[in-house]
Amino acid sequence: MSRIEIKHITHRYQENDAVLKDVSYAIRSGEFFSLLGPSGCGKSTLLNIIGGFLNPTEGSVEVDGREILHLPSYQRNIGMVFQSYALFPHMTVFKNIAYGLSIKKAGKDEIRRRVAECLDLVQLSGLGDRMPHQLSGGQQQRVAIARALANSPSILMLDEPMGNLDAKLRKEMQVELRAIQQRTGITTIMVTHDQEEAMSMSDRIGIMQNGTVQQVGTPYEIYRTPANSFVAGFLGNVNMTHAVLADPATHTYLSSDWTDFDGQPVSIRVAPENCPLSTVGNALFMIRPERIEISLEPRPDAVAVAAESIVYVGSALQITASFGKKGRLFLDVSDPFFAVPPKVGDRFYIAWKPGDFRAIAEQEAGA
Repeated sequence: MSRIEIKHITHRYQENDAVLKDVSYAIRSGEFFSLLGPSGCGKSTLLNIIGGFLNPTEGSVEVDGREILHLPSYQRNIGMVFQSYALFPHMTVFKNIAYGLSIKKAGKDEIRRRVAECLDLVQLSGLGDRMPHQLSGGQQQRVAIARALANSPSILMLDEPMGNLDAKLRKEMQVELRAIQQRTGITTIMVTHDQEEAMSMSDRIGIMQNGTVQQVGTPYEIYRTPANSFVAGFLGNVNMTHAVLADPATHTYLSSDWTDFDGQPVSIRVAPENCPLSTVGNALFMIRPERIEISLEPRPDAVAVAAESIVYVGSALQITASFGKKGRLFLDVSDPFFAVPPKVGDRFYIAWKPGDFRAIAEQEAGA
């Protein structure tokens, strides 16, 4: 288990084209850390710098307090799993896993012992004589993980490791991979653009955008208290609106983006701890779709909306609803709520608790 510190990493492929911009954060010993962000945000570049496949323009990377950028990749004690698995097609499973040990001139007994341990760890005991083409996609991925772990690395790096799997197998492998990481206790860094994957597997997540780290935190912290509008919108569905303060005594704001069927701004009451620091001008607020309450009958604190689109996903209905004159929002409604699912155009009522709305920072320009 190793602690990794990334310090002021900047990387440019061209003089004025920074792919990474002064990136700094620490990965704790033994944690599962995911780098999450859209394509082109710099997450794979950062992984390649840690792994020794790329030298940064500026900055340093330390493992347990020791600078590693001067070391070639094979001396960094890092295991790597690629999206394509990169198995040798002409070698058996045993020889694939043993490859790194053979390069290091390990003894035959040690190789047999270590390969057997790794096959058992990834639940592939008895398949050492198979060829890669005789394995399923999930089994091939487990061979790639076993090969990465065979040399007893202090760090495991995963670059979109489940990108080639179908949806069902992907979910199964998420559980298996997390279990393997917890059994070994190895410090693990995973690059992914799949929000659900990062949320379900990680101890902490680093959200990246345009070469910068927007926020680092636990899945709960990032989902419930995102640092800015980009993080809020990238990690799960979210409703956001600008609003101005109407009543300081009750912390009530009037939306600038949502207008009800009567042509009035939608009123939003916010818990004091969730209000912006400034009471001047438009503030940006967010609420998650699952935090919105639904009523079929009018009530004093509710606002009428009309269904614009309805998507049934088995456990829930995902509804896009219109406020009437201006604006729309997204709702996640548990399947049993409606005896009969609403139709497009049907009206119902929504409300929220003051603690479910919170002020959020606008994403900085260029960040």
